[in-house]
Amino acid sequence: MKERKIDPRYVWSLISSGKGCLYDLRPLEIRIETGIVPGSVAVNWQELESILISQVKKPVYLLCEVGYQSKQYVQRSKKSGVYCVAGGFDAWYFADLPIDYLKADEAALRYDRQCHLPGWGMTGQQKIETAHICVIGAGGLGVPVLQYLVAAGVGRIKLVDDDSVSFSNLSRQVIYTGADVGLPKVDVAQKWAMNHNPHSCVTPLMYRFDENTADELLQDINVVVDCSDNIATRKIISIKCQKLKIPWVFAAVTDYELQLSVFDPRQPNAPCWFCLFGDDAFDDISCSQRGVLGMVPGIAGMMQATEVIKLILSIGKPLVGQLRVDNMLTGWSKVLKYDRNNLCQYH
Repeated sequence: MKERKIDPRYVWSLISSGKGCLYDLRPLEIRIETGIVPGSVAVNWQELESILISQVKKPVYLLCEVGYQSKQYVQRSKKSGVYCVAGGFDAWYFADLPIDYLKADEAALRYDRQCHLPGWGMTGQQKIETAHICVIGAGGLGVPVLQYLVAAGVGRIKLVDDDSVSFSNLSRQVIYTGADVGLPKVDVAQKWAMNHNPHSCVTPLMYRFDENTADELLQDINVVVDCSDNIATRKIISIKCQKLKIPWVFAAVTDYELQLSVFDPRQPNAPCWFCLFGDDAFDDISCSQRGVLGMVPGIAGMMQATEVIKLILSIGKPLVGQLRVDNMLTGWSKVLKYDRNNLCQYH
């Protein structure tokens, strides 16, 4: 008992008589494949500590695959009343103790890996599933943003773009094919999303995001993702999001380089886009003139999707007041800090 390691037969005698709780810490797929202990509670490692804090009355028995991880945890833990099941589920199985078989829906399996992340869990997944995101642009940036937000299970996404698929898009906007050329990007992207994850609802909006459409498009939105390719649109995004207190994720790419930042007007003293780039910013040379390596917007879009998740879950440190710059040709990367301009007229 000194090691707080208990034989599975004794654990069963205790929990079957109501003298403790058994926490099953194995991944969902393994529990489905091998079975579960009747009356056990599925818990992931990241949530275990907070759950144990609230569990003060009954002893807790930890079950993993072969007993090693739970043994290590118990040895490190200073909390009394926490024990590991010796030999894990393998020992339970070979002791011929009772086992039930679990049926899980497809959604639970789909999100199982990310729900094991710190700060995520089932509570975080519910936040993801109730989030409403506006993605402005369905091109080189918008495509990877859409792919990863849909894959993560974001509940509702407004996808805004008035362009159609062209052959020049295909080297970097990888959900489109030659058969899609001439079709509206938002319609093709919405069909892709439906096939990939029917739990994520993408609304295709073949509009240009401008002064006339912005207010309607931003209704009931939690986070805006700027996947546009021009400064005029970014200026409108910044002004509208600042007014409506909506956080937004910016990215820009050219040739081999990407820039990334987050603007969050909910935070007091947070800088806005104009604080960083100024009121006189203008488009220099377009990607069609300068060229762009297809992987660069793909990487930038994945980074944008990551920042969106951080904002939804309130985890990590979003790039507020920081501009990340990466050059994929040289491998150079730097995060530049910038402050709010107190003379900026847009606050």
